[in-house]
Amino acid sequence: MVNEAQYRRAIEDSHYRQQFLDAVDLEDASPYISSLLYISDESKEAVTITIGGEKIDWPAPTMRLIPSFLSRLNMKWRKSKIRVCPYAFSEKKHPQLDDFLGTLIDHEGYHAKEIFESPETIAYPLWKTVGWFVGDEIVDKVDILDMIFHKFFEFRRSPEETYLGFLPQARWELSAYNNQMMKIGRRNFSQTYIESIKDWQNVYRRYIESMEKKYPEFFGSKR
Repeated sequence: MVNEAQYRRAIEDSHYRQQFLDAVDLEDASPYISSLLYISDESKEAVTITIGGEKIDWPAPTMRLIPSFLSRLNMKWRKSKIRVCPYAFSEKKHPQLDDFLGTLIDHEGYHAKEIFESPETIAYPLWKTVGWFVGDEIVDKVDILDMIFHKFFEFRRSPEETYLGFLPQARWELSAYNNQMMKIGRRNFSQTYIESIKDWQNVYRRYIESMEKKYPEFFGSKR
């Protein structure tokens, strides 16, 4: 278990961060996470991306969930790793300890639980993916069908496929942000952090709603 003073030390001393992570109580996310690893060389740069036609200032990464390779094969009950990036220890992103724990446990831990129980969320069809192993992880790099069609037949995805391709991820992220908001009574989140969660909820809600309106034939009566 860690306290606010330890979090302050981790903010100021990058060499202490792994020790800090090793002491974190993962609470109800513990059964779904195998390890926390501080990655000091992760990108610190923010980027601007477009989601459903809307330009979004995407902050530097804070944490990355790394599913087990066996989860990628649609096998249940496999724990995930979490890589923690330098920006996670930014007071701009996480002004206080509970904000940090909100992202770690209530967001990434929530995803880890989803994958543990329902790996089809992130499983890749083996006939379509080429990858290589990094420990017990798989990093998919080449989609065989896309490679063949693009190179030899000049195949291009339709706008519908392009726009809708992000939809499962958007729904997945929105569910995690909703889970974070449900923890407000349990954690002492800063107002800055609460507003950030609300902002991202709105981003994903607008995207999902725009897709359902733009392509109703793909959704039917389902919402």
